[in-house]
Amino acid sequence: MPSTIRVSSISNLAGTGPVTFPYGATIPSGKVLTSLGNLNISGISTIGFMTAKSVNVVGVLTATTLVGNGSSLSNLPVINSGKAIAVSIIS
Repeated sequence: MPSTIRVSSISNLAGTGPVTFPYGATIPSGKVLTSLGNLNISGISTIGFMTAKSVNVVGVLTATTLVGNGSSLSNLPVINSGKAIAVSIIS
């Protein structure tokens, strides 16, 4: 039988920090996880939609859509004009 926990706040057992989820956590489809501070996600994660003022990724980030012109992206591979033109013609 499912149960519900209703609390105004939650902390670790000592009352000195955040709780841990040793077996992970699942947010049901259509529900929202809101962070009022930093949100640290480690390991392999699938995120359907995210709104953020700033995102710092270490490793690989795969996105299906980029909003904006990308002018502030850094560490992108350099493509010389010959390859760029070939990609444009073949595409």
